[in-house]
Amino acid sequence: LNSILGFTQIMERNQQNSSNEESLKIIQRSGNHLLALINQVLDLSKIEAGHVILERSCFDIFCLLDELENMFSLKVANKKLSLAFDISQEIPNHICTDEIKLRQVLINLLNNAIKFTDEGSIALRISLDETSASGITLDNRSSLPHSCSFADFVLKFEIEDSGVGIATEEIEHL
Repeated sequence: LNSILGFTQIMERNQQNSSNEESLKIIQRSGNHLLALINQVLDLSKIEAGHVILERSCFDIFCLLDELENMFSLKVANKKLSLAFDISQEIPNHICTDEIKLRQVLINLLNNAIKFTDEGSIALRISLDETSASGITLDNRSSLPHSCSFADFVLKFEIEDSGVGIATEEIEHL
């Protein structure tokens, strides 16, 4: 994996043909994602022991969503599915949370939705939770600052697809 990422970086630096530029970027992002996955698997014992450590940072949520859309565009096109990101207007550009873990959760959810959907559509919805950690409600959300700290609000992520769904007895194991 490190070789793939290294050669991708070399190819990006020596890029002569701009038509491959986007493909190289996707390879680089996907490779970085795989590397993060490997690191997370290595940390599985910490997760199982209940010692998950969140490494919070502030980042642009829309950049993350663009990366995800690019990452999955070919996969949904090959299955002739539609993928929509429905993001509430109240969501600030920057959020503070563990970006790597959020990315991983969203990738896993989207991968499963694509895997178990043979036709139709997949939607990722992001909205402010009805009541958040600091008492912000949907009635007073207009007072939210453009960039908030971690404790200012809670985001709600939902995946909806036209796939087979999850068996009732399996839901409690999620």
